[in-house]
Amino acid sequence: MSFRSPRLALVFFLLLQTLPAAAQTQPIDVTTSVEYTFGAALAFRAKITAAAPVARASLFYRAVGAPETVVLLSELSAGPPATATASQDLRARPLIPFAAVEYWWQVDLADGQSSTTVPATFLYEDNRFAWQALRSLPVTLSWASGDTSFGQQALDLAVLTLEELERDLASPAPPALRIYIYPSQADLQTGLQLAGRTWSGAHAEPTLGVVLLAFGPQNLADLERSLPHELTHVVLAQRLGEAYASLPAWLGEGLATLQEPSPDAAQRLALEQAAHADSLLPIASLCSAFPVSADQALLAYAQSASLVQYLRDVYGSGSMAALLDAHAEGASCLGALERVYRRAPDQLFEEWQRSALGNAGSPSRAAALAPWLALLVPILLLLVAAGALRLYALRAPGARGDS
Repeated sequence: MSFRSPRLALVFFLLLQTLPAAAQTQPIDVTTSVEYTFGAALAFRAKITAAAPVARASLFYRAVGAPETVVLLSELSAGPPATATASQDLRARPLIPFAAVEYWWQVDLADGQSSTTVPATFLYEDNRFAWQALRSLPVTLSWASGDTSFGQQALDLAVLTLEELERDLASPAPPALRIYIYPSQADLQTGLQLAGRTWSGAHAEPTLGVVLLAFGPQNLADLERSLPHELTHVVLAQRLGEAYASLPAWLGEGLATLQEPSPDAAQRLALEQAAHADSLLPIASLCSAFPVSADQALLAYAQSASLVQYLRDVYGSGSMAALLDAHAEGASCLGALERVYRRAPDQLFEEWQRSALGNAGSPSRAAALAPWLALLVPILLLLVAAGALRLYALRAPGARGDS
């Protein structure tokens, strides 16, 4: 193309210079914030500054460890700046307690422009309490009652336990671990219920690296028992990954119970009584969730710990690592036992019973033989009597025909 008029060429050049500026989109500035009441409500807010009116603003959030992203449409108020608010009823859709929650906004303008914010994160802690915190990598310990000395004792215990678990399970500590100690069981129970979780004496979210306990400074001995138990579950989850969800209950709880500093006398008594009454739980029944009944649950924990101890003592800690590896590779509860120990699970169960419980179970076998013994004893007595009479007859004078 050629321009014969210098003036026309100049006009065309100036138009070219202005076209890029006209084509440029105007920036959309979004300032976000979030507030929540634990177990009740979650509220997101965004202030939006843009050249064109806001047609729609959508909020996306996802808790770490949750399988899905939640999308909320916001309510808009005219600006400038425009304001978008989105809320969620946490009673209807609970969040995982103490999870990290990632959220972001997508803003659509009336002129067709769209913008998505960089994801931000907040920690969904139980904000009914003013938590104190201490840290020693990889552990962050928070507590709501007691002085710094109590917190430091609990932190030292957690770090020491992780070192022991790394040695016993040949598994490294998780990269980050958060422990929260509630002032009382009632406070922990309420917190779990508000978060849509079942109450328990202690609670772990192993995939999140979170442990919840309830102890005050006056209950340090109980803390020393419960903390190693719950930390074991976290380390096992770290080692097994997704396979942790299918880890047999007897193996996970058995390993966790053995990490407690001293044996539970009530568990030992329950185990001995069940052995003598021939009412031990079949090993297959210990693969899934433990019984709901308190007595049966106590027995399940006792059996699991005793069986794990037996396998570790007789076959070595290496066999326990191999058993965990088998489950990490997808082996079934009973299949993993047969694969690692080259024995049928029922045979292993009988070996454990004879070795760990001595002659336990023999009273029931004697009872089963009692009807046969009742028939056999009279016959034996008759045979003995007949033999005695014959011997007497042989020894009597003239028995040999002497003259």
